[in-house]
Amino acid sequence: MSVGEDPRPGRPSTLTNADHVERGHAVICGNRPLSVQEVADEVSISIGFFHQILTEKLQMRRVSAKFVPRLLTDVQKSSQWMGKGSPRPKKVRMSRSKIRVLLVVFFD
Repeated sequence: MSVGEDPRPGRPSTLTNADHVERGHAVICGNRPLSVQEVADEVSISIGFFHQILTEKLQMRRVSAKFVPRLLTDVQKSSQWMGKGSPRPKKVRMSRSKIRVLLVVFFD
């Protein structure tokens, strides 16, 4: 008994072809914070197929740089699509304030 994939009857999927992958990659590289639905509408394929293209063919994932929300700009607060070898987004760290020391002495 074979457990491998045998050829199946029917038409092969044409929605994940090289043309759709290239068009989707160009749209994502132009504006990384776009959602899957917005890019799928622009490339004119379904959301499920475009998500499959992003995760399997392009090996991209959603990365967010949220650390200190009040210090981030609106663009930095949104998550982005990043490739496998892309550097992580920079996080804004809180600056240390001046440390004050309170000395309390009691005499009896």
